[in-house]
Amino acid sequence: MRNFLELSFNDINNLKISPKDCVKWATEILQNKDKCVLPEKNSIKFGDNCFFNTMPSYIPFLNRFGVKVVSRIPNRIPALKGDILLYDSVSGDLISFLDGTWITTMRTGAVAAITIDKLKSKKKKNISFIGLGNTARATLLCFNEINKYNDINVNILAYKDQHIDFMNRFVQYKNINFTVYNSIDELIQISDIIVSCVTSMDTVFADEKLYKKGVLVV
Repeated sequence: MRNFLELSFNDINNLKISPKDCVKWATEILQNKDKCVLPEKNSIKFGDNCFFNTMPSYIPFLNRFGVKVVSRIPNRIPALKGDILLYDSVSGDLISFLDGTWITTMRTGAVAAITIDKLKSKKKKNISFIGLGNTARATLLCFNEINKYNDINVNILAYKDQHIDFMNRFVQYKNINFTVYNSIDELIQISDIIVSCVTSMDTVFADEKLYKKGVLVV
């Protein structure tokens, strides 16, 4: 008999958790990171840019421990997926087996957005994204939540129809302004902030001489 809760991607997605909540929760755990046990993740790489990472953690003040397994299989849709096991540290019982794909995407986006907000220069105005998948969307959603009363100038690279789909996702946000570049060299040269949301690369994006002095790369 199963005494734990199973939550699928759709179960979590249907909760309609807001970027505001994601930023709030990520901020809380970052502020309390010294009270948690977070070992280095174990990563196993194989095949053609495939990997699976095992990521355990323990949060004493919540009486919870667990492990997340994140894997990347290029031929799978989506290529990046995760699963989480969550336990009660007092009883030792399994509380939940849940999909980690949505959580991983939004947590990554929230932490990236917080990082950008804390480390960027106040004079830096434009932000560039390389890789326009779900992680990039989550990052911009969370960054916009932090800066929702300010104009945000976003640079993206034209690639197939990805840049069009990306812009359409944010069409309702009137404070977000997009500029599309056909050359990655040109995009990097004008960037104050560069956010890489690419999970695997065999080469560098561009020569280091093309990066602005003081550019923030996340």
